Amino acid sequence: MRSTGTRLALALLALTASVTVAHAQTAAPHHPSSPVPNPQAGMPMPDATAPGSQPRTMGGDMGCMMATMRPMMPERGGMEMPFEHMEGRVAYLKAELQITDAQLRPWNTFADMMRANAIAMKAMHDGMMKDGMPSTTPERMAAQHKMMSARIGILERSEANTRALYASLSEEQRKAFDQMMVDYLGMM
Repeated sequence: MRSTGTRLALALLALTASVTVAHAQTAAPHHPSSPVPNPQAGMPMPDATAPGSQPRTMGGDMGCMMATMRPMMPERGGMEMPFEHMEGRVAYLKAELQITDAQLRPWNTFADMMRANAIAMKAMHDGMMKDGMPSTTPERMAAQHKMMSARIGILERSEANTRALYASLSEEQRKAFDQMMVDYLGMM
């Protein structure tokens, strides 16, 4: 359980760092030497109390945060969500690992687990998109708690299947698996 907690803490740290770096790279300086055009200038900002509006957050409003994250979204040529194109990911991983007939049983169990995790993550994502961002701090904390609990459940259910597959892999396959799963685990 300790390793799961450590992994979760590292994943949260990586997510926080990546959002912070992305925001720092796109944010305008406080006192620019020359005026910098702002593509959102002149756009009305929604009132945080209006129904359906996004609340203001540290360092700006939700719109600013979403604009910062937009390049990472798949339809804009950035990173894909971990649940997208799962069959392609599974096929790629199987081909790259050169799974043998003797490894098919643990591989199939692992691949089925990846598919089930993708379905669960998509449902969680769709629910968040449908419901929108909660407007109060306690509601946001409750939503984050719910999401993190679901993620911990996915990790706990995944660990045994991953260990079984890993035990069946050769040393060379393990090295390849470790490299390829960095992105997958980072996005989970």
